[in-house]
Amino acid sequence: MTLGAAALALLSPLQDRLARQAEQSLRTAVITARPQLNDALRESRGQLNGEVLELALALYRRTGSRVILTDATPTIDPYPYDTGAGPDSPRDIFRVLATNETVTSTSRNGDTRGSSPCDGSSR
Repeated sequence: MTLGAAALALLSPLQDRLARQAEQSLRTAVITARPQLNDALRESRGQLNGEVLELALALYRRTGSRVILTDATPTIDPYPYDTGAGPDSPRDIFRVLATNETVTSTSRNGDTRGSSPCDGSSR
């Protein structure tokens, strides 16, 4: 019984640490991909052309996370570009639009999300 209680007491901090690490890893990947995506969007004048889509797909492959591209007036269903794998939260997208900063979050069931502004200008 004592061993079981000790394991349960250690499990929660470990889960929290793993969730924070997953958020940080995703945040780093998104921020790293953003300059190239901004450049591609600038060159395409905001159009989702082949280079933009290739970069979004590369981010999806690198992170295994759902990648959604939308504009400043996001349409929730359907998104202009969506890998369709993983969770999404329109709330995260609106938070990015309001703050113009990268947002990472973890849902109650442990899914990690990251959202970042990309508009073709360097930030």
